[in-house]
Amino acid sequence: MNLFNFKQAYSPHERAKYICLIASFFAAVYHFSVLIIFAVLKIKFLAFYNIFSVTLFTTLTILVPKLKSYIAPYLLSSFEVIAHQIFANYILGSLASFHFFILLFALLPFLVFEGKRHISFPCAAYNALIFVLLEVHKFPGIIDSEYIDVIVLIFRGINVSLATIVIIAITLVYSNLTYRTEKILNAHNEKLNLEISLAAKIQQNFLPQEAFENSDWELHFYNKPMAGVSGDVYDIFHENNILQGFNLSDVSGHGISSGMITMLVNSTIRKEFYRTPEAPLEQIAERINNKIIKEKGEIHHYLTGILVRIGKNGHVDFLNAGHPYPIMFRKEKNIYEINYF
Repeated sequence: MNLFNFKQAYSPHERAKYICLIASFFAAVYHFSVLIIFAVLKIKFLAFYNIFSVTLFTTLTILVPKLKSYIAPYLLSSFEVIAHQIFANYILGSLASFHFFILLFALLPFLVFEGKRHISFPCAAYNALIFVLLEVHKFPGIIDSEYIDVIVLIFRGINVSLATIVIIAITLVYSNLTYRTEKILNAHNEKLNLEISLAAKIQQNFLPQEAFENSDWELHFYNKPMAGVSGDVYDIFHENNILQGFNLSDVSGHGISSGMITMLVNSTIRKEFYRTPEAPLEQIAERINNKIIKEKGEIHHYLTGILVRIGKNGHVDFLNAGHPYPIMFRKEKNIYEINYF
């Protein structure tokens, strides 16, 4: 297990690598074992075939960690296992074979090609079909030996034992990988949530924290971001307890990028509002628009907003730049209405 780099286990490719590595290693060991048995029993065809099999799976065991795709290795292994079972059936008879190796290869694609159903389903269906066909067809075998019963028993014992070991090994490794992957992702998630929480606090510190009240005006507000950091921004302009205006703006989107732009927006609006306090709001809004476009660069967020200026005589200038219209409450009539200005 120390050979596995669990720091990269959250990658589907890494998980597939470990599964292929285990399967190839045990396949090489199995074919080497039966190669010796066939050589001792002087069953030349299967002995020579297992030389090819040992070479194939040993090569795959070496190459698997370096491969970028496991489609070709899986197909080669699958065809080899099917051919091996068919040859064993014809020579030793059906009782000596263990077709569940083929069924195992019908299950492996869902682990090796994780999330790629267009690959895993055809591979699984093909191997499952071969498994069924071999199970229903009986092969008498061509070896006439007084030791055939012993040979059959040995091969079934080897096949059952190895299949059990492979299944247990793959299950344990994949469960371990899944656990460690979840642990890594949880750690990243906690770190990300901490960063978002910190960013939210920084953003809130840029916004007014207390309501404004004087003899003529009361401004109250409530802000609850949807995702910790949001694109909502507001500001109150006042000096010496005299209300001069306010803005309510919304940057498109949610999250860190929108939240960062709100700080740029808030600073820009405040500077331009005080730069020429008597200029028409249309000119102020145009300068704000040009400056924000220039400073945000290639970031594809847009801004809508409402800008209000209050004169000394109580005159109110209102500008709406693509924002939803505000709802106005008229106290003397006790009614609410959408104000289109």
